[in-house]
Amino acid sequence: MTTFLPSVGYIGFQPCCGGPTLYFSNNGTTVIPNLGINVYEGPGATGYDPLANAGAGGYALLTHQCYKVFRGNAGPGQPITGAEYGNLLPVPTNTPSNYTWDSTTTYESTCGDEVITCPSCTPQCYTLYSCDGSVPPLNTDTDLSAYVNGFALIQVDADFGFTCFYVLESLFCSNPITVVVDGDTPCTCECTCYEIVEEAKVSYVDCDGNEIDTDTNGYWKDCSLVYPFTNPQVPVTDNGPCVNGLCADQCFELTDCNGLLDPIYTTAQSLSAYAILGQTVIIQGYNNCWTVTDTVVCDCAIDVIVLQAYPDCETCNPAPNYTLTNCDDLGTIVYTSSDLSAYIGQVVERDPDCPGCWIVAEYNSPIPSNTPVTITQAYDDCEACKTTYYVL
Repeated sequence: MTTFLPSVGYIGFQPCCGGPTLYFSNNGTTVIPNLGINVYEGPGATGYDPLANAGAGGYALLTHQCYKVFRGNAGPGQPITGAEYGNLLPVPTNTPSNYTWDSTTTYESTCGDEVITCPSCTPQCYTLYSCDGSVPPLNTDTDLSAYVNGFALIQVDADFGFTCFYVLESLFCSNPITVVVDGDTPCTCECTCYEIVEEAKVSYVDCDGNEIDTDTNGYWKDCSLVYPFTNPQVPVTDNGPCVNGLCADQCFELTDCNGLLDPIYTTAQSLSAYAILGQTVIIQGYNNCWTVTDTVVCDCAIDVIVLQAYPDCETCNPAPNYTLTNCDDLGTIVYTSSDLSAYIGQVVERDPDCPGCWIVAEYNSPIPSNTPVTITQAYDDCEACKTTYYVL
């Protein structure tokens, strides 16, 4: 008799309706289900499939159906190797709300031997995505088999009108609701290019009708038949219709913050995020700041490389600050944001309350203090400033 070891013991779920066998760990943190045929009725639980992704392994959800539940120890010759055991998640704990066990079955039983009534292998459950994003994705047990992988005009609330939805068949039906379908009025949604420049999980339907869940990792841009649903909710930019399932190239205008240089036009798609955020950039080959905006006409477009980005022109190219250093004591420095651009490199006298001669220099860093300065006289150097002059 095999002894099942908590350190490497696995629990397998073989679906009676076909599909991959999913594996969980038997590490003692949860109570394992009874071996044999079980109807799984618990919340969404993710099991490990060692054969997914061409044998690289992956994860899939348990669905509300019958499973043959068995166990074993990870190791050579087993469906789960010792190296794979670390990929397993704890098995959903054995509670009456999670499992209905057929007590006539055991470890050796096979699907089809059960006495209990298993859910149909073709459950009537559908996931709906609103085309315009006005309604979050939802599940329904209303018969929408005629609309699977297509669009339908549906009412989800009697207090509101009908909305166009994309209909997908779903095996896992969480909180299904009853909906009303307008079968006489067709509807459709155009595959559109959407863009997100924040961190979020995003769910959408690609142009081929595949439901996709992914993470933006701070930036995402792709085509979808429906308005993407994000968690948490973040701004989504509509970039217009897709072309052959791909986002069309956009054109961007770069405008010199100082208004001295002619605008630059580019189709470098890396600028899209800066345009959405309204940012200002410094690009390779230039030392000035440029604002980025989306435009339609792209005359004489060139490629550009962004070196640095800022929230606005003022942050990118802030007004300079200045220092005044005392001629007689170079350790005495006054910092100011007053405009002394006309006196850079000169020596000045300040208002009568601040005697002495002061050397003016530009200071391109944040200043520790800010003293308003009024200039009364300017000289070429310290000696000229300190010389006493007489009027005859």
